[in-house]
Amino acid sequence: MLVLALKMSRTIQAEYIASECILKLEKPLPGIEDHTRLEVEIRVVVPTQTGQPWMKLEGSLSKEEGEALARAVHDAFGRDL
Repeated sequence: MLVLALKMSRTIQAEYIASECILKLEKPLPGIEDHTRLEVEIRVVVPTQTGQPWMKLEGSLSKEEGEALARAVHDAFGRDL
């Protein structure tokens, strides 16, 4: 018998409360039971100024990935980021 493990993911909003080491969710997660172990990816929501929606991506790349992206933009469009 072949058994496949499927990874399910979704994006939710949470508030971090450092003093209690808690991620506070807006509402319970449908289909997730109490004490279920979850893998969490942290991405800080950065408030953006009008006309700069790309700033939401700040911090989403490592230094090496950012440098590779900057080189690709330079090579493709002849301009620096």
